[in-house]
Amino acid sequence: MADSSRLCSVFLGSETGILKGVSLSRKQAFNFCNTQHLSRDEEVRVLVWGDRAETDLLLGARDGSVKTFSLEKGSFTETRSCGDPQEGGFTGLEVLEEGGAGDLPGDRDHQGE
Repeated sequence: MADSSRLCSVFLGSETGILKGVSLSRKQAFNFCNTQHLSRDEEVRVLVWGDRAETDLLLGARDGSVKTFSLEKGSFTETRSCGDPQEGGFTGLEVLEEGGAGDLPGDRDHQGE
């Protein structure tokens, strides 16, 4: 799957939690998930890059979890519980700092734009 994920030029999330990658040059689509267990609780609400190198994707789900997908490995590498879905869903995600809290270098220049 790592080779497939590196081919993709577009990524999108589905309402059943599937991460899809599309290779525009090859006109192919790939599913990156366990299709044996699909749930609307895992609906992808937000999808953002997890790092400046664009090697990780962060997926914010309806159930309050955030999953990390590694394009290099072609698989999910981490899942975190980041909120109670009863208190509201994700409207956005932002990386504060790679590996910890704080701003990424250069991000302060673009805040408020």
